[in-house]
Amino acid sequence: MTELKDHITEKLAVLPEYDLYQVWDFVQYLEWRKAKPDSDTNLPSPYSPHRDRLIGLFDGPPDLAARAEDILQQAATKDSGWTWKNNAA
Repeated sequence: MTELKDHITEKLAVLPEYDLYQVWDFVQYLEWRKAKPDSDTNLPSPYSPHRDRLIGLFDGPPDLAARAEDILQQAATKDSGWTWKNNAA
């Protein structure tokens, strides 16, 4: 068992910090599973906005989906959109 722990420790020492957070979340899950609570409300909450890779991925207003049509209308000019070419060569 000590050899396994040493091997795991060596691997953990070279992991990037984000991966260490994932390992920590898994360890917390294993501890929860071992305790076998009767209710799903006791599930650990592994979400953390500090580790969420998607935060900051999209830049724009938070109500983008609700206002998409208005935003597109504001950005549209008379030259925007599809055009038809008469000579399809």
